Amino acid sequence: MPLDLDEQDLVAERGAIIAEIMMLAYWVNSTTEYCVFAEFSGHVDHFRVEIARSKDAYYDKIASTEFYTRYSGDESWKITPMDHLRAKRDHLKHILDHCEIDVAGMDAVQRTTETYNF
Repeated sequence: MPLDLDEQDLVAERGAIIAEIMMLAYWVNSTTEYCVFAEFSGHVDHFRVEIARSKDAYYDKIASTEFYTRYSGDESWKITPMDHLRAKRDHLKHILDHCEIDVAGMDAVQRTTETYNF
């Protein structure tokens, strides 16, 4: 079923911000010591961004967030998926501008991740 014009505009805006986040993640990885993982799962409209202390210590996550990029039908959300996307874009811009992470804006990782070699 074709999308109406409002839906087309939202899909285009969401796609542009997702592409910008991916590009910023590339730039942060290329120009700073931080290691950024950005993953979009299109089949469920899920987005994940993780930031590690360095490329050598990529397992040492210092900030992490994940969310769905569109409403699930529940319009009572206080922060919209588009607000989440814009905020993550702005966090990556902050890293590039200031070479530091605005951890208050990202969901800080509260646990230690153990890695195993198989």
